[in-house]
Amino acid sequence: MTNHYRNCRRILTFALCLGIFLGAGLGGASTAEETTTETPSSSKPVFHPPASVKEARSRAYLLHETIHDTLHVVHRDFFDADESIAIPSHSFEDVFEGLERSYGLKIRWIAVDTRAMNVDNKPKTEFELRAVKKLATGQKHFEEVDADSFQFAGRIHLASQCLKCHVPSRSNNDSRSAGLVILMPMSLPDSN
Repeated sequence: MTNHYRNCRRILTFALCLGIFLGAGLGGASTAEETTTETPSSSKPVFHPPASVKEARSRAYLLHETIHDTLHVVHRDFFDADESIAIPSHSFEDVFEGLERSYGLKIRWIAVDTRAMNVDNKPKTEFELRAVKKLATGQKHFEEVDADSFQFAGRIHLASQCLKCHVPSRSNNDSRSAGLVILMPMSLPDSN
């Protein structure tokens, strides 16, 4: 593994850990019982599913922005299309798998107004199809809530250097985007 690739992975890991810590309810105490200084018996961080749509939205926005900006920094500083190293967006997928295992978050890329670079990035669910329609019009975010989850889709701006691969035979430099979908389990109070 080259130092270049190793550094890319370290930055991805750091940025996403920071985003998870700040945005996904890690370390935040909300009750007197949780303010104790005792170390939990488990070494796994405590994750509290959001208890409101407002809280879920805030977490999703922070995760989206962390992933979006880290992706652009890693592409700018570490990715060279002429070298055969991992594509930064593909490296994120390993992180997404870990977030699903540890916290139940489902995160994935979707194609919006370019061809899917990977067939796995085509919209799959009804929510994703509705999100693509909204994001393709220029809307920055799209969300839906059901009884036990918050679904969020946010635009990922494809800069001109991204278009070399994402839209290789383009005839203009019109703004293009991909999407990031975040499905977050929620723990809403009973409405009874």
